[in-house]
Amino acid sequence: MMNFRTITQALIDVLGMYADDAFRVVGYPGQSKAASEVKGSNRSVQVFFTDGEFPQSKGRWTGPVRFEPTWQIELTASSAASLDLSVMSSDSATATERAAALAALQEASYEADQSFDELVELAYQILMDGTNIDLKLGKGVLSSRWVSRVSKNEPQERGSLVVLTGLIEYRCVTSEDLTGATPVAVNTDDDGTGFIDITVDIDGDDVEKTGVIVSQTE
Repeated sequence: MMNFRTITQALIDVLGMYADDAFRVVGYPGQSKAASEVKGSNRSVQVFFTDGEFPQSKGRWTGPVRFEPTWQIELTASSAASLDLSVMSSDSATATERAAALAALQEASYEADQSFDELVELAYQILMDGTNIDLKLGKGVLSSRWVSRVSKNEPQERGSLVVLTGLIEYRCVTSEDLTGATPVAVNTDDDGTGFIDITVDIDGDDVEKTGVIVSQTE
């Protein structure tokens, strides 16, 4: 399995390990309580691998290559309004009812905003804690990890809830083993030197048999 997939699960595990019921982590296998029983059930975190870059380097057939992946960690916080917010769009609602619903919306939006900001703080501190520098994976799997960006969206009404979502962008450097779809066959010369024969037989070229012999250096 490629390292970026291992790191994805490690992000989920580390966040879940330190969540301490302050929020839910989607996909965390160690979450012993149901979502409704978690104290921070109005807050959740979900990890998505989004993209990555393979910096151009000397071509090779096998061996490790540098990879710089990025994850978006989606944060969600919600707060229940004290009144039915649907009256704000109801033609039959009175001005007093609309004003009361607006006040309830503003209060729920404030509470959701405070909850979201605290969730950002909790998740950021977990990810950047010195003891989580390698996400418990040990040396050699990842390096240069950092949180490069935090964003927050506008609050949205969903029934009686006000929901806030946002993202933490997490990056690191890792390496991926280039094995190909099938293992590359390595031949051995008379003197023990390994090589890969990639001779290309071109139709009509019966004389040259154009091709290249690549010595194995790793």
